[in-house]
Amino acid sequence: MNRKKIIRLIVLILVCICFIIGVILAVQINNRQREEQKTKNKNQPQQTQDEQMRAQAQAKAQTGAEIVKQYNLRPGEDVSISAIKYTDLPKNIFADNFKWHQPVSTTNLGVFTIQTSGCAQKDIEDNSDIFPGCIKYRDADQIYYSVASFNFKNKIGEVLVVAIHPTTYGNYLREYKFIKFDGEIYLLNKESELLTALDGLNKNKFLVDQKNTLPISTFEKIIDVPEKQKIYFVEKGKVNEFILGLGLLTPIKVATYKNQNIYDYGDYLVTFTENIIGINPLKYNTRLPKQFIIAKIKIATNEYYHTNFSKCGNLTGTDVVRESDHYTAANLEKIGMTDNGQEVYKPKDTTDGSEISELFKINNGYNSNTNLVTISYDKLTVSYDKFLASYPILIMKDGFGRYIRFTKKNIMLKESNVEKKLTKIIS
Repeated sequence: MNRKKIIRLIVLILVCICFIIGVILAVQINNRQREEQKTKNKNQPQQTQDEQMRAQAQAKAQTGAEIVKQYNLRPGEDVSISAIKYTDLPKNIFADNFKWHQPVSTTNLGVFTIQTSGCAQKDIEDNSDIFPGCIKYRDADQIYYSVASFNFKNKIGEVLVVAIHPTTYGNYLREYKFIKFDGEIYLLNKESELLTALDGLNKNKFLVDQKNTLPISTFEKIIDVPEKQKIYFVEKGKVNEFILGLGLLTPIKVATYKNQNIYDYGDYLVTFTENIIGINPLKYNTRLPKQFIIAKIKIATNEYYHTNFSKCGNLTGTDVVRESDHYTAANLEKIGMTDNGQEVYKPKDTTDGSEISELFKINNGYNSNTNLVTISYDKLTVSYDKFLASYPILIMKDGFGRYIRFTKKNIMLKESNVEKKLTKIIS
């Protein structure tokens, strides 16, 4: 090999080495930057999902300034976000002598403005039905309950639950927690609904504490109730919905666990802090089985609805049926079990006028509003016997003795293999 070729080869090798070293250095620098970013992120306080939602909602609320101008506010009232005055109450304000008590109706704090927005004058004057965009806040829509007391530095304080259900198209019950202490009114931000420019609260009436929460006993997310079955935490309920009996008017005590009563409120099984009805309700429910086993045939429970339909057509809580719904042991026939050992029934009554017969009519063209049948019965694609054989309604009895109704999702039946098998077995 001549001298020139050797020199070229050496140069080529050096270039390759330099390139490889450059790539290695670039990778190392990139990795170091990633590690530095990770360390930086760890050292920065992370927002919880709740804090992020609050921040987003408050940011959106700022854009409501133009809407605020429409309010018919009285002198001194201000509903805007910019009017909020934040403060920090002592962290140990609830440390001593805090006591929950039975909710007691108390005087109106006057924290809500009495105003309207987006309503026609006629709607305001005669209190007629409202329409989208019309908002009314009235004294009659506000509810105030004293729920606890405390003593801080020899000064007595009181905890209040304030709820409002404004006469507003599509609105919902909102709940806030305030404290009265040392001549001031404070809203506990972490215990209340998000503050917005459209919530009707007069921000000049109170101060907002951002950090404190009320003393609440720890709770178990899964409770294995002796001789019953396991129940699972669903969500924290609102004090007001249980005081007003928006579940069952009379709660039914169904079990006791560690000296804590468990109540059946229809859609949910509920416990309360300090065993005081209305105080920090915790909603639980059983886990539903995956299969019904009827005449050795397995049917998936996900083929059925097990929830109620609200007036707006939305699915709500568990569809628990009671004696008032004509579902008693005498009116039910046991036909199988679930895969987790719960008994399964079908309604005995299938005569004309029964729930099943009405379901059959509706799903074969019967119009209850006009009392007309739009499909003649001699042309039905599904006979009543076949309809019954497919089990359009099943009732399951859970470990707490609740009867839960399951209604078939696809009620306009097409004979599946399971339905064919069931029809043959029954016939």
